[in-house]
Amino acid sequence: MKQSSFKTSILDKVSNIIPFLTILLVPIFFLPTTTEFFSFNKLALITLSFLILLITLGLKVVTGKKIEFIKSSLDKPLIALVLVIALSTVFSISKTDSIFGTQGRWLGLLSLLVTIGYFYLSTPSYRNTKLVKNSLYALIFSSTLSSIVSILSYYKIYALGESFFRIQNFSLTGSIKDAVILAALSITTALMFSIYENISFAKIGLSVSIIINFFFIAITGTPLGWVLVLTGIISILLFADKELLTNKKFDLVTPIVFMAIIFGATLLPTTRNVMIDKNYISEVSLPARESWYIATSTIQDYPILATGPSTFHLNYTRYKPLSANNTNIWDKRFDKPYNELFNVLGTIGIVGTAIALIFVSKVLKLVSSSRQIREDTGLVSIASALVTVLLASYLFTYASILNIFLLFFFLSILIGTYATTENQAKHVKPLIIESTNLSSIATDNGSVIASQYTKYVLCVPVFLLVGYLGFVSFKNYAGEYFMRKSLVAILKNDSNGTYNYQRLAIEYNPNRDTYYDSFARTNVSLANALASKQNLTDTDKQTIQTLVSQAIKNSRFATEVVGPLNVSNWETRALIYKNLINVAQNASDWAINSYNTAIQLDPTNPKLRLDLGGVYFAKGDFLSAANQFRQATSLKQDYANAHYNFALALVKLKEYDQAKKEFDIAKLLVPQDSEDRKLIEKEIASLPQSAVAGATTEPKPTVEELTGIQKDSTQEPLKNTGEGTEQKLDTKALPQQNN
Repeated sequence: MKQSSFKTSILDKVSNIIPFLTILLVPIFFLPTTTEFFSFNKLALITLSFLILLITLGLKVVTGKKIEFIKSSLDKPLIALVLVIALSTVFSISKTDSIFGTQGRWLGLLSLLVTIGYFYLSTPSYRNTKLVKNSLYALIFSSTLSSIVSILSYYKIYALGESFFRIQNFSLTGSIKDAVILAALSITTALMFSIYENISFAKIGLSVSIIINFFFIAITGTPLGWVLVLTGIISILLFADKELLTNKKFDLVTPIVFMAIIFGATLLPTTRNVMIDKNYISEVSLPARESWYIATSTIQDYPILATGPSTFHLNYTRYKPLSANNTNIWDKRFDKPYNELFNVLGTIGIVGTAIALIFVSKVLKLVSSSRQIREDTGLVSIASALVTVLLASYLFTYASILNIFLLFFFLSILIGTYATTENQAKHVKPLIIESTNLSSIATDNGSVIASQYTKYVLCVPVFLLVGYLGFVSFKNYAGEYFMRKSLVAILKNDSNGTYNYQRLAIEYNPNRDTYYDSFARTNVSLANALASKQNLTDTDKQTIQTLVSQAIKNSRFATEVVGPLNVSNWETRALIYKNLINVAQNASDWAINSYNTAIQLDPTNPKLRLDLGGVYFAKGDFLSAANQFRQATSLKQDYANAHYNFALALVKLKEYDQAKKEFDIAKLLVPQDSEDRKLIEKEIASLPQSAVAGATTEPKPTVEELTGIQKDSTQEPLKNTGEGTEQKLDTKALPQQNN
């Protein structure tokens, strides 16, 4: 009996320690062992915590320990939302992305299920007031540490010498936006604790954390940060006990005065120039207008369930408005919209959006009801304020692994602390199940499993789930691990290591199109490197042919099986065929077909037209090349490289007058004393004199007058895309074919 009691005590401690350690570590946890250091490893840590809690649950069943759950008013809409997301995943245009999340983001159905599972298993622990308080202090500590590291990086004071540390916008969260959200949440938490806390030393620590986190928000200067700080202050006024707030108002004076001083310093020119780095590179987000256009265009074609979770990157290329080419983001591809509302609308459709809004309304109703509760600790009020701030953030940014985890963490605290109050009956209801009291289980053939074996039968599904989730997580992590090893090998010029590690990554996780895409590029690079050797042996030639064959095979698998709607995969396929133009008769036709497919998936991209025109130019089909270059200039009228290549094609067609006009436009679009300008002037000088003279007989409007585009728009270096800069294989590099 004593041994059983000891085991029970251990299990209870584990149930309390895991939630505390998880909230302490997740915001700042990262490992340089995978291709993406931050979100992927945060998800791995959350998954590990969930698996430990699942194992604890199974052991509680075996030992006859009571099992606690808390039923709440959020259960039905949350389950409905999960079912809709699962259904949308079934009909997704990219099931791998919908299940596992996109490369680098990882927020898919599986990560959502893990987070929600962790939410349900950890919530009963938060009936422990001490655990709740310690967890919130742990969050303040993690956030303050994150802000300190980000502040040091902002001023180029780097803690470690590794290259990934030595970037100005480095953050332990992996994203400046997530770091700002975390800082705003910490400020709200610390201000609320300042009202309810009675220990002087703790109040000093809270004031220091408020100042540090607010300073970080001030120097980054993001609208998101200011909005969330303001939302946090309003939430404090709404949810904090009014009488206590009045009595403790002087405890808030010190942090508020420092916040006011920091804010004022960012406005005054003298102090602002000292505090703010004008060259700081902030994160680039897709503007709201383009996000709305893409989301609404998507639901016109897929109204009910849209295209599936985590498929916005595919929707972006297909529905990107032409107006985006007139902005500085014209050459970028976004995998997230401006905010989470547009993301939900464009990926899980009208039905998913409606249910998500119902879930949010239920959360707000639960939060609002907390204003009627009076309790000395203030934990319900703090949780309500934090949920409000985090929900507000989704109007200005998108969901991530970290902020979704924080949302369910705050909901856990809200429900767990709510269950300890006298007003719990309406919104929450604790449930206690004891496996020792469960009756026997009857089977289909009439036999009965005795009650003493019931607990073992019930724990089987739990351990099967642990095994399956652990196996899937291991394979995913192994794939990322070996891809990271391949990147390190590339930096060391270890071609064999790069090849072998990428091959292992595909073996462990054969569902990632990005792995096949990278492996195909690696094979081509190795083939080119080997072909550049002098005096190739027969073995070398056979190796080159094998590498080329593998490049084509992997690229075709990426484009035809794993990721047929991903434009990047088709660009890689076209690049491979371009490298084979000198060794295969119809390689240019394959390249043209690949670019045409890419254009269908990204119809407003002028760069694809430019690259396709380059293939036609190299083939000697100058009319088709000129047509593609002309389309590129129509899609983006200030695209200097497109005008330059259009002019080159017109020269080949002997349309010298028109070529001179295109050269003049390109000349206006490049910097005054640049090499590109000299190159254009050289091309103009090589034109027949009659064309040059004829082109100046009448005045012409400037490009700005024709297009309304500024001269100083960012341009890529000019090059003749028909010649290309990539190395192409030669027939001498391949074995002779037997007829």
